[in-house]
Amino acid sequence: MRKAFILVLLLFGLLLLYATSIEAKLLITERKTLEYKRDLYASENLSSSDLKIVQFTDTQLGPFYTLEQFQKVVDRINGENPDVIVFTGDLFDVPNAYDSKDEASKILKQLNKSALKIAIFGNHDFGGGGKAIYEDFMSEAGFVVLINERISYEANGRVYDFYGIDDGMLGDPSFEFIENDIDALHYNVLLLHEPDLYEYAKGEPFDLILSGHSHGGQIKLPFWGPIITPPLSKIYTNGYYEIDNERQSLLYVNTGLGNTKMKYRFGNIPKITVFTIE
Repeated sequence: MRKAFILVLLLFGLLLLYATSIEAKLLITERKTLEYKRDLYASENLSSSDLKIVQFTDTQLGPFYTLEQFQKVVDRINGENPDVIVFTGDLFDVPNAYDSKDEASKILKQLNKSALKIAIFGNHDFGGGGKAIYEDFMSEAGFVVLINERISYEANGRVYDFYGIDDGMLGDPSFEFIENDIDALHYNVLLLHEPDLYEYAKGEPFDLILSGHSHGGQIKLPFWGPIITPPLSKIYTNGYYEIDNERQSLLYVNTGLGNTKMKYRFGNIPKITVFTIE
């Protein structure tokens, strides 16, 4: 019994060490290839070139996520040479308590200047004094901040429309503009910080829905899943969800890069995600 108890303690200690000092400092690149559905967007002028979108989210810069880690993310994104870079919210953990904003800005400005850079608000970008600085901070780094707005990107005879919704917890999200604005002949991408907001836009012809917020629960146990996820990430918590509609939409929940409230991360290796639309 004593040996078994010691073994359990040792195993617990190793798992705790991994969750605090190893997994949280890793970085992986997840890749997904999607099809530009020619039957839906027919044109004789289409080229065979692909579009590359890189999503990163929930850096939560603060006590649990360092500038060194952030620099690695920016370098990794630039190495992909993307056409579009999307940030789906929560740049700082507690904005008014973060003292290295100038250094963070210098790193963020290193992102590929030729790419279209799009950002939306997360709940941490509102709280902790974030509302007063976030939009200007991202704009200075070359990002277009969408607040219930659309921006179009044209390439190779195709039109890609990106719809950005305001934060669902502290902002003022609205979907009313989409109904009269969306063009079913375009490739339509919806950007949400909280994935469960998609329930309000399920009837719209979106091809791809990108979100974050959940952190995958930060701690995800085998055969159990996330121990707990934040509000508005209870339906969609982690990874890919194929939506059974005419468009065959794909919703993706990126588990993000940084941590909040606690330094533990298990079963959710920090990642960026690369989408190639071919």
